[in-house]
Amino acid sequence: MEAEYITAGRSAFRWGCNFCSVKGFSLLQNRSYTPSISIAATATVLQSERRAEALHVIGRALEKCPVQVLRANLGTVYLLGGVRYNGISASGTNSRRNLYIQIGAVERGFTPAHIERTFHAEFSSVLMRNWPHFLNRDAWKAANPVGFNYLGNGVEAVKMGKARTNIDERLHAQGFLSQYGQSTLENDFNGYAQSLWTGDAYLWDLTSKHVRLRAKLDLAITFCNKVHAKFEEKFFRSLVGATK
Repeated sequence: MEAEYITAGRSAFRWGCNFCSVKGFSLLQNRSYTPSISIAATATVLQSERRAEALHVIGRALEKCPVQVLRANLGTVYLLGGVRYNGISASGTNSRRNLYIQIGAVERGFTPAHIERTFHAEFSSVLMRNWPHFLNRDAWKAANPVGFNYLGNGVEAVKMGKARTNIDERLHAQGFLSQYGQSTLENDFNGYAQSLWTGDAYLWDLTSKHVRLRAKLDLAITFCNKVHAKFEEKFFRSLVGATK
């Protein structure tokens, strides 16, 4: 069944995925709830056969963060069968302190790895919003090619067919991990954050070869380290090969 529609900018997401405690945090399941959200969106119920796996994946992601960081920045994680907003289907979105994560069909690419990457991308947006002064945006933009301007809107990038998130070798020398990273600075940052948090070995290889990529990686790590002292390069390198 489809969740109720959001009207007048207010959320009517009804179902997240019994509260499941992970390091003192709760993932909403089988409970009506109406958080505030600023986008027009609809959601579908997460089917029962995907719930245990989804909780495991999100629980694993949460375990990587000190509980102080989670309590200060994260509200509720909604695990949903589908998410649509502003005319597009999305792997996830966020509003204020809450995350909305689609647990789609595996054959459509919604693997455990993809789901965890989505969580970290969306949570990094919340952190950016909560701690805007922790990211040196001027230095980030300086790592882009001279004259480059972000498209300005992730939704429009999707609608224009310019939102591929797979690693794109043609863009690396320009300082971008993927095409979607060219849509907004936030989406650009999200790409680095999700790769860091999921222990993506390819990220370290790429940034050793491309100066612009390394500059942005350093800025992303500096941001994370300001959020919590634990988040330094040594910590992120320790995640490589640790996510199973």
